[in-house]
Amino acid sequence: MKDSALRGTALLGNLFRRTAEGEGDDRELRPVERLVQWLRWLAVGSWIWLIQGIPRGANPEIVYGVYGATLVYAGLCDVLVRRSAAIGAISVLTTLGDTFAVAAMCLVTGGIHSPMFPVFFLTVLATAIRFGMAEAFLIASLDALLATLVHWAVGGARFFDLTENVFYLYFVALLGGLLSGEARRQHGRAVKDRERASLLLFLNRQIIASLDPSELLSRILKETLRVVPGRGACVILRRVGDARVDRVIAAGDIAPPRLEDADALLGCDAVTEAERVGHLVLDDAREIERRLPAEWIISLEPAHLAIVVIRADSPLGVLILVGENGATRLSEEDLRLLGAVAAETAAAIQKARLGADLVDAQARSRELLHRMIDAEEAERRRIAGELHDRMGKRFFEFYYDVRLLQGMSVDRDPVAAEILARIIDSARDCAGEIRTLMNDLRPSVLDDFGFLEALKEFVTGIAARGDLGVTLSIDENAPSAGPQADLMLFRVLQEAVFNARKHAAAKQVEVAFGATQDRKLRLVVRDDGCGFDHDARHPGHYGLLYMKERAEACGGEFAVRSIPRQGTEVEVTVPFAR
Repeated sequence: MKDSALRGTALLGNLFRRTAEGEGDDRELRPVERLVQWLRWLAVGSWIWLIQGIPRGANPEIVYGVYGATLVYAGLCDVLVRRSAAIGAISVLTTLGDTFAVAAMCLVTGGIHSPMFPVFFLTVLATAIRFGMAEAFLIASLDALLATLVHWAVGGARFFDLTENVFYLYFVALLGGLLSGEARRQHGRAVKDRERASLLLFLNRQIIASLDPSELLSRILKETLRVVPGRGACVILRRVGDARVDRVIAAGDIAPPRLEDADALLGCDAVTEAERVGHLVLDDAREIERRLPAEWIISLEPAHLAIVVIRADSPLGVLILVGENGATRLSEEDLRLLGAVAAETAAAIQKARLGADLVDAQARSRELLHRMIDAEEAERRRIAGELHDRMGKRFFEFYYDVRLLQGMSVDRDPVAAEILARIIDSARDCAGEIRTLMNDLRPSVLDDFGFLEALKEFVTGIAARGDLGVTLSIDENAPSAGPQADLMLFRVLQEAVFNARKHAAAKQVEVAFGATQDRKLRLVVRDDGCGFDHDARHPGHYGLLYMKERAEACGGEFAVRSIPRQGTEVEVTVPFAR
């Protein structure tokens, strides 16, 4: 009996040290301990009624004294459970305290026939719920020891009654341990399933977020290691249309392999087999070293690892999970999860590569647009120069000759003189049209004085024609946005006014230009024309697209607002010149 008591004391000490060191999960233990505390108050409160049925030989003063001490103990437990940070140690102390409190009450209220004795069974069950089967049997043994001591001290009961009660103590320990163990396993599976679902949801969110591929793969690996047990994980990607390595990403307690080792891994027979069947698990260290002959693998000395293929239409790479040394092999659920991770990773890689291709295509498109704009402006400048050089001299000679003829024929032939006067007026108008055309092709004032002066001259030209009323509102202090932006603003202005005159049949145009508070220049052209449905398709009309592309090519923003029969507003903004 003495040896059994010493062994039980040692086990209790181990239990106390293990729990006090925090091996239990305080977040899960605290709610359970609060529930046990509520049941403790319920049990102790009911004893005031059970005391009324104690044997006549019991001393009421002693009974109520012990009961009062039990109430004090329950209150102390309540305070500790609510306020103490070391909930694991408190759980052990209250487990032991409950046992001794019940033994004390049984000692003064009739021994093993006391109405408080069934509470022994509750202490065993509470221990099974809080800790597990081993601890429940330990407390059952302590209860059995105390019940035996109470039986010897009080007497009046058969030994068979004691044996029967001890049997039920161990039976409750077994039943509670089995049920609590199964509950823990179910809870563990639920937590694992929740973590797996969380991992897949995380992967979907990361794919949608379109992160940098390396950063995306690193996050995927870190999140995978949080759910699947392993020392580390590594992703080795192939180049598109090539067997060589594109990039290597590692996470966990391992370093990424060098490119030479990664190339060797992609070409080994283990990866080839994994690509054929989908995944490969190796549990023998010698087989791993033989089938994956790379210095990186040898330096890790893995006891087991898993190779999962990242595949789309063709293999994109592999995911290698290095297991913990001494840990059990991966379960089928873990392998299925790794397969799902590999599938999501493949989708992420494809999206990242498509995004990179799209960015490259957009960059090439912008470069082509810049070249087309430069070529167009160069051609405009050339044609304007040709008109000036060729037509200017000839018009001057023609105009001079006609004026000379007019002077010679004024007195001789008045009719001829009148005809020559009309020819002179037509020549003057034609020269004006040619100057306007040259300005439209490439206004010299834009190159010499900037957009603000070119805007004023352009609006003056519109007003001079008389077919379109124009209102101008400008900020004279607006800074320049640079030569390219000035040219873009002028071309947008030209196109917007052209559309208002030709397509919208407008009678009035408002032009506003100035600076905004966020350091941008803003040009607005508003007309009172027929407007249009912005959502409808207009095949063959590319003016809006032309303005939008030119604005965006200079880093600006373009917007158009129009309502049928209510006019159109074109707005373009561009940042200040740096």
